[in-house]
Amino acid sequence: MTAELSTLLRRGLAAHEGNRPQEAEKLYRHVLDIAPNHSEAEHLLATLLTKQGQHREALELFESCIARMGANPAARCNYAIALEASGNIDRAIDEFRLALSYHGDFPTALFHLARLEKARGNYGQTIDLLGRMLNLHNGNFDAFLLFGEALNALGQYEAALMAFENAAEAAKLDADKINRVGAVLLRLGHIDAAQNLFSRALSIHADHVPSLINLAMSLIAAGRYQHAHDVLETAHSHAPDLPDIEALFADILIRSGDTVNGVARLAALVEKNPARSDFHARLLSALLYLPQFDGPEYLKQARQWARSHLPPLVEPPRYANNKMPDRRLRIGWISPDFRDHPLHARLMGMARHHNRNEIELFIYSAVTRHDDITRQWQIVADSWRDIAGQDAERIAARIRKDRIDILVDLSGFTRDHPIEVFAHRAAPVQATFHHASTGIAHIDYIFGHADMVAPGAPENRICSEMLHRLPHAGFAYTPPENSPATGPLPALLNGYLTFGFTGTLPRISDAVLNCWARIMNKAANSKMIIQADGLHDEFIRQNFLDRARQAGLHADRITCQGIDPDKIRNTAIFDQIDVGLDAFPANNIMAGCDMLWHGVPFVTLAGTMPAARCGLGILADVGLDALAAETHNGYVEKAVLLGRDLDALSMIRRTLRDRVLKASMMDHRLIAGDFEQAYREIWRRWCAQ
Repeated sequence: MTAELSTLLRRGLAAHEGNRPQEAEKLYRHVLDIAPNHSEAEHLLATLLTKQGQHREALELFESCIARMGANPAARCNYAIALEASGNIDRAIDEFRLALSYHGDFPTALFHLARLEKARGNYGQTIDLLGRMLNLHNGNFDAFLLFGEALNALGQYEAALMAFENAAEAAKLDADKINRVGAVLLRLGHIDAAQNLFSRALSIHADHVPSLINLAMSLIAAGRYQHAHDVLETAHSHAPDLPDIEALFADILIRSGDTVNGVARLAALVEKNPARSDFHARLLSALLYLPQFDGPEYLKQARQWARSHLPPLVEPPRYANNKMPDRRLRIGWISPDFRDHPLHARLMGMARHHNRNEIELFIYSAVTRHDDITRQWQIVADSWRDIAGQDAERIAARIRKDRIDILVDLSGFTRDHPIEVFAHRAAPVQATFHHASTGIAHIDYIFGHADMVAPGAPENRICSEMLHRLPHAGFAYTPPENSPATGPLPALLNGYLTFGFTGTLPRISDAVLNCWARIMNKAANSKMIIQADGLHDEFIRQNFLDRARQAGLHADRITCQGIDPDKIRNTAIFDQIDVGLDAFPANNIMAGCDMLWHGVPFVTLAGTMPAARCGLGILADVGLDALAAETHNGYVEKAVLLGRDLDALSMIRRTLRDRVLKASMMDHRLIAGDFEQAYREIWRRWCAQ
């Protein structure tokens, strides 16, 4: 190398490292003008172009120089980074491995290979690679952070927390890095540990907005809404135009039951930030609670979400699936809710009773933190796949590799659910078990009970999917463990009638409150007990009681109870309720089933679309479909009439558990057979195409 070229390269590298990319690029190109195919200049220019997103030219330069650079692990790693940036993950992994073959403990290769192996779900390899790296660089922040995530994915929670604490220590006084560790802990469900780190970051940098936002999120997750609101006010004073702050304000409104105003704020956010699919998904979930979106209006919004945020399917994928109509089927269930969640009460019984000669069940779990229920799902699955944190395209490729015949969405627009997978046509046939249409053109069917939409309703204006009605309940109910025997009617002991609701506050719209006020006015001396997440918080409780008073409900006749966040199913409340009140338009399947199991009949309002007809389906299964009203007036009258005859109500209470035991929802083998028949029918339909 001549002195001139050496000087130019040194100047180029100094500009490169000094974050002056235009100057560096000019100098590198000058070297190549003088000495075409100069390996080091091509390598450095290719590395620079990779950072600038110019992947095609970067790869051409790498492919020109890489063979001439010999056993240079740094060059191989930079080439691998360029390959990954261009989407060629498999070749990138090969290049990182080649770098390690040249230099067995090259830190850059160890870290990036570990990162890619984690993304593929190979957590054991990730931990091995990072262990080697940390033996060399024990204070490496990024390695500790990734190490903690991999340990968490394997269920080694104590070791994971230690790795995260080491990452926070390696961050020293860097508030951004400490906040990053806290954000990972929050995402993985370690709320207390996350809050400690956000507080640590704020002790270093009091107005650090990212830490304020994450602290507010952690407080919301812990049910401390007033404190979260105050923290958001502080963050807003520093960053008044940041949309994430506005989204959290809307979240608190919705959680407090003020869904109308929460939706209005979210709608404005979506309009200003059309690229934010998460804002739009939150809006879509909240719309289910508003009566005016019971039907075509909801489908219109769901289709808009799909058009705005899902990638177009350039060409249909080719499947390796055998088109034999009567062979054993590979069924894939995908959800982030394979944990202590109502999904367990609705589907575990069916999963356990599937005929394994007919069905091979693959579970694709986006759960970020496993618990005892997760382990039950792992046992019941024929094949288990952890997909948390993986991108949709990679998940779809895994599903196609597994040759899944029918892929079933279980959770709709729940947070952390990679519903975008369905846009990639991961399986030949795709369906949803969600209680509302997804609006996704590539989901073919929606499963539900026989009365899943109102009679005469235009089905193609309610669901983008084809309705597939099941002959019985449409889910397999698992009652709470160790349920006590049903007690006597509370009214006989109290001397007054108690109406009750248990669920979430967003379900209680102003229309619901107005109906409840009318019921209470007609049922003299009655009282009401409302158990909902958030009512333990003074801020939320006062907001709710203000709304209740405006609707005509007297606060002295209402008892508000919060829900223990450690208990998904709080069943002791049913000993205090005579008549249950289902919310509308979005009914609550598990609460309705649990009420009946504990002897509490409930009144529901059957709307137009599936989410608004779950209560009807449950009541019909126990022969009490007469308690499902079609109008607000009917809802009020049925509740009042049900509470007037205490002898009849007492008889219903004594016999309800027997009715549930004889209902189809408790015959898990029957329900499993219904789904097996449904799978077979839609599979044969695809084979015949």
